[in-house]
Amino acid sequence: MALRRVKSFKLKNQGGFVCDIHCIYFDDDGNQKGDIPNHENFSLGKTRTMDIKDKIPSLETGSIVKMKAWVQWGNDNTYPSMFVYDPDGDELSFSISGTTLDNSMGLDM
Repeated sequence: MALRRVKSFKLKNQGGFVCDIHCIYFDDDGNQKGDIPNHENFSLGKTRTMDIKDKIPSLETGSIVKMKAWVQWGNDNTYPSMFVYDPDGDELSFSISGTTLDNSMGLDM
């Protein structure tokens, strides 16, 4: 099955904490190459979007990426699926809920 193509990540915070969007990206051998923050911390009820290319200008079309929610003073949450970066791809929307130490994140359909 082909990986979904993505140009940006959107995250809605439904949890009792402050969070930020991160993009994890990988080299051609599948090794993690970087973990880049959006630098827009936000609280309960807020939504933010990370345009991947704006934050990682050197990223090439076809690179493998993952979405991570950084949780202030808590457990970060990385979505398990990988995606392919494509400037013409989709904006994928996620929601995170719970507490700092016990949160869950899902991809909104």
